[in-house]
Amino acid sequence: MGNNNVETSMGRLTGLATAVLLIVLAQGAAGVIRVPGDFGTIQLAVNSASEGDTVLVEPGTYAGPGNHDIDFGGVNLTLLSEAGPAATTIDCQSVGRGFYFHSGETVDSVVEGFRITNGGTQRGGGIRCEAASGVTVRNCMFDNNVASSGGGGINCAEGSALVVENVTFEANTALRGGGIMASGGSTLTLGDVRFVQNTASLSAGMRCEGAPAMLYDVTFESNLAYETVGGFAAFDGMYSLTNVVFRGNSATVCGGFSGANVTATITNCTFALNAATQGTVLNCEAGSDFDVVNSIISYQLAGETVHCDPAASLSITRSCIYSNAGGDSLCGNNSDNIFVDPLFCDMWSGDLRVYAASPCLPDNNGWGELLGATGETCSGPSPVEQKTWGGIKAMYRP
Repeated sequence: MGNNNVETSMGRLTGLATAVLLIVLAQGAAGVIRVPGDFGTIQLAVNSASEGDTVLVEPGTYAGPGNHDIDFGGVNLTLLSEAGPAATTIDCQSVGRGFYFHSGETVDSVVEGFRITNGGTQRGGGIRCEAASGVTVRNCMFDNNVASSGGGGINCAEGSALVVENVTFEANTALRGGGIMASGGSTLTLGDVRFVQNTASLSAGMRCEGAPAMLYDVTFESNLAYETVGGFAAFDGMYSLTNVVFRGNSATVCGGFSGANVTATITNCTFALNAATQGTVLNCEAGSDFDVVNSIISYQLAGETVHCDPAASLSITRSCIYSNAGGDSLCGNNSDNIFVDPLFCDMWSGDLRVYAASPCLPDNNGWGELLGATGETCSGPSPVEQKTWGGIKAMYRP
């Protein structure tokens, strides 16, 4: 993706910050501190804030001392840009990270409406959370951040808590977890998040080591791991993936989701155009239990579609499996699935909605259930002829 797509991503993120700003201004609440009106740097403004205050940042690019490695110092406050990430940038200039949470902050601490770029550090190029601290990151863009160890965008460790909403991670780089790296009993909740063109040796999009996570409405697209897992790798714990898209991710082992010693529920997810040699879509390692339902696994470009370790359990039911380069006969306990074209609108351009005639829509399958991550249909004539009931029944295999 080029600059136009970065601009599109940031433009998509501005609405929520504007709405919150209007609420803050309408309330006329005390405890609103302005940058640069009241203080010349973000850190000076944060230092002056009390619990529950809002630091309001005008549009512009903020760089240099006092505008990176920003530390809330244990105070739960809201740092909010006036105009969103398209107009408000924290440029770390490769000499540090954007934010550092390590003093017992909770998810009541909020960072909202910023582009965080050019971070350069060992862990957490954009944000680092540790020592059982927490933060909510909302309506932000992380791009071109680098971590030599883990978490090009965000690194969360030591029992910390992270909530990420309406955020894009694009072109971040790390050894492990190009977008996000989490470990040590940390907990994560991600909603409406995009991982695009991130790179890593291990886990280009996201990596959790003993850090349970819940993901909903998340997209992993065109992420590249030089070794293992282009999309999301999880170890030790419980993980929930709902309405998650894996498109065009690649690695030597697993382009999509990989788990070792995990319990994972994978519901209404879509996997398309991924590539790897082993477990292109799903890599179910020893000690893991994957339960996949109402999902689409179609048009992978290369490699074994699904990998099942003998000491693991994988179940795929009421899903659409079609035209994968590694074949559609998948390992594990697979039953009550359909093996026909899901009729994507335009998967090559990234449109994984389906036509109105798609068997993945509730009106067109025997379960009356939605398959895949989106129920939206695209306009245009149906690309297939109408099927008879006998033809519909033939789609199903015991």
